[in-house]
Amino acid sequence: MTPEEYERWIIRDCARCGRRASKSAEWSDGPICRTCYNRAMLVRGCCPGSRADRLLPGREATGTPVCRDCAGITRDFFCDRCGFEGFLLGGRLCERCTLANTLGRLLDDGTGHVATSLQPLVTSLLEMDRPKSRLIWLRNPNVVRLLRGLAAGSIPLTHDGLHQETPWRTVVHLRDLLMDSGVLPRVDRRILLYQRWLAERLATVQQADLDAWHTEKPATRRPAQTFLRWCMKTSRMPRLALSTMGPPSPSDWETRPPHFRSPSPASCGHTSSPADTCPTPAAEAHGGSSPDASPASR
Repeated sequence: MTPEEYERWIIRDCARCGRRASKSAEWSDGPICRTCYNRAMLVRGCCPGSRADRLLPGREATGTPVCRDCAGITRDFFCDRCGFEGFLLGGRLCERCTLANTLGRLLDDGTGHVATSLQPLVTSLLEMDRPKSRLIWLRNPNVVRLLRGLAAGSIPLTHDGLHQETPWRTVVHLRDLLMDSGVLPRVDRRILLYQRWLAERLATVQQADLDAWHTEKPATRRPAQTFLRWCMKTSRMPRLALSTMGPPSPSDWETRPPHFRSPSPASCGHTSSPADTCPTPAAEAHGGSSPDASPASR
């Protein structure tokens, strides 16, 4: 078809928006462009002429939406499978039936049927409003890969199995759907996101990062060495050298949080007399008495 023929046979002034574009339909009110056609497929309600609650693609002279019968539209908008009247896709199927076909193809476990463990997910997705948004979501190649992996068993259907997958935003949304449908047990989403972040962060820690982290606030970060050793032992992070730290210096005690510091004399109910001062951390380490104090006489 030459450009001149396309302009002569296809391009029209839309009867509803007035835009000059390719014609998608020829209804009683004139040629309809693709944009106005898609909008008409979303209008539902009670037809003022037939008093039926159905799709209202037509227009009266006053602009009131009416059903196809009252508007004289000969095109049929009923799904060949379920009979729903609405926007039809390939094979004259509605969006919900098309979604069911797509999910059945992606979640096939090799027997020609949806994997039994994922059937609640299919039911949940089909019951959602706006199936078109689910169809758009299923165009994502990462979603396709994850769903096929879960159905085939190459990706374990567990929280730990999904932890290993990427990209994390796609995984998080899929995990939410699996929890909402009851396929996976419900877990706090913030905990799962933190666990993923921690695993990724520990895997990239270098020796220079660890040394700098320790020297910044040694008094408060010394207790983390036990956790870091466990991470190295369980292969959650590379095996690195932990800095050897002696007893904390007086400056370290000043940088500790208030609930870790030694109590002040005033808080103990004593005066500022040297003999009545509260025990220091060093004294507490020696059983409550100063290491320089002489033994008490009997």
